[in-house]
Amino acid sequence: MKLSSLVTLLFAVATLTPLACKSSKPTSDNADAVDSSRLCRVTFDGDSAMNYARAQCDFGPRIPNSAALKKCGDYIVGRFKALGLTVTEQRTTVTGWDGKQLGCRNIIAAFHPERKDRVVIAAHYDSRPWAEKDADSSRHHTPVMAADDGASGVAVLLEVARHLTELNPKIGVDLVCFDAEDYGAPYWAPENKRDDESTFCLGSQYWSKQLAADYKPRYGILLDMVGGKDNRFYFEGFSLRYAQPVVTKVWD
Repeated sequence: MKLSSLVTLLFAVATLTPLACKSSKPTSDNADAVDSSRLCRVTFDGDSAMNYARAQCDFGPRIPNSAALKKCGDYIVGRFKALGLTVTEQRTTVTGWDGKQLGCRNIIAAFHPERKDRVVIAAHYDSRPWAEKDADSSRHHTPVMAADDGASGVAVLLEVARHLTELNPKIGVDLVCFDAEDYGAPYWAPENKRDDESTFCLGSQYWSKQLAADYKPRYGILLDMVGGKDNRFYFEGFSLRYAQPVVTKVWD
């Protein structure tokens, strides 16, 4: 998934964020400052997250308009509801780079949806239809299983959801699973589409355009591609440029 075209909210790529157990008073120097002594650190269960990722992959590649994607979406909705969150499904049809009409189903799981003070944590759950960067060129038109670039981020969201009731942070939390993010133009697309990043992130583009005027979360964090082997997470350039205080808060 290409991140530079993800609009409206700038997301810092990160691992699990500590959540404030009590509301903290903003300071004059930094309205988003959080007293670290009032944070609850979560004991992250990697085995639980792995099981969530495996369950998604068991459906097969979750490419747009496929039965596997529908089944995976149903699974995600069911898990969020079982964990006590309020789930909204945002359905639409988007147009791919090749003119194909793609069903799009964004899944939004809200913890205390009535609260105005909110944060957003997001990932995407669809798979890339083409493995065009595989070293074996014969596989370039083969769908990607997307254990890392897709399933891993959603797995973390589900694990976060599992802890929210226990932690009971004094803010609202929106866990957003985007669809139709990885259908961007491959190298064999027409030249005018090949480098067009707007062909990616179709679900999040739609989501951002539907936001209510009074919906103003403190910040958002994108959790795509957090399941790779021996991953190291560094400061992300666009987030540092536009949201440095949030990046610092997350890494601290």
